Amino acid sequence: MRNDKLSVQSMDFAVQIINLVKSLKETRESIISNQIGRSGTSIGANIREAQYAHGKADFVAKLQIALKECYETEYWLRLLNRTKYITDSEFSSIFAENQSVTNILAKIVINGVTSKVSVLTPARAITGSGNLSLKVFVIPHKKLVKNVRTIPAIIIRTKKPHFLATPL
Repeated sequence: MRNDKLSVQSMDFAVQIINLVKSLKETRESIISNQIGRSGTSIGANIREAQYAHGKADFVAKLQIALKECYETEYWLRLLNRTKYITDSEFSSIFAENQSVTNILAKIVINGVTSKVSVLTPARAITGSGNLSLKVFVIPHKKLVKNVRTIPAIIIRTKKPHFLATPL
């Protein structure tokens, strides 16, 4: 596991959520506990998945999903507090941790969305059958595909983004 602040905080938060779900199940509350269990633990899972993204757009998309899960978890926490399934002190503790993760994610997502993406971003090297090895580049804009005229390449057209595969 990575030891960066966001990874550690999201793991600690998931542990808090699992412990909360355990205590809610003891009171025979299952509807909200199932919901908060899914949303609260998926935050860290999406952060972890983002660390192995196939490019900047994929990275930002995974973190946006994690951010949405933070907001959903906040809703369930508020509902649990208002229905007296958790005390004000339990709510404050878990809510503060959720807000901390939310704030970090929001800053990363905002920076990721507003910063410029380079024309060709190396995504990863792939090896096909036989002797052919390709390097794959993500091309963020459809118009840029027409402007690439450097070396023989295979342009893989998908909805978005486009990929450029060149021999290594």
